[in-house]
Amino acid sequence: MDEFTRRDVDVLVLGAGLAGLRAAWAAQEADPSARVAVACLGRGPAGSSFANVNAMLGMHVPETDQDREDFTAEVLRLAAPGFADPALVAALARDAAERFADLRELGLAFRTGDSGEPARFPSCFSQHSRRAMVFGDLAGAYHKLRAKTEALGVEFWTDAEVLDLLV
Repeated sequence: MDEFTRRDVDVLVLGAGLAGLRAAWAAQEADPSARVAVACLGRGPAGSSFANVNAMLGMHVPETDQDREDFTAEVLRLAAPGFADPALVAALARDAAERFADLRELGLAFRTGDSGEPARFPSCFSQHSRRAMVFGDLAGAYHKLRAKTEALGVEFWTDAEVLDLLV
């Protein structure tokens, strides 16, 4: 393949960090007949997740309708004007439990309490809430997400630099 090759796909994800891998997974599951590809500069792991000095990440998982409303209100209050779409924040709150279940089923190493169930922690922007679920082993998370996306049929274009997009 020459240096400037045109490739056609239905969905192109730029970057193979944890967010990019999860986006590719979602796109492929949404339409199994779609051609989904991830373009990345290297084999991985990559992305801002791996610049984390604590080697842990968390996700907000509001449990009740009231908690989802509180989460949405907090995000919208703290975000700079125009930087958070209320409908998308509400969708994040609504879908969080299902996405958390996906990641647990995948085997991500979420921190647990004495009962063995995932522990809840205060979030970075809401110290009074206990809706953050935290996992470590970021490299292991990367490999599990990558294996899932590959098993779904997502293509990986490694050492790829996207120069232009034609829609």
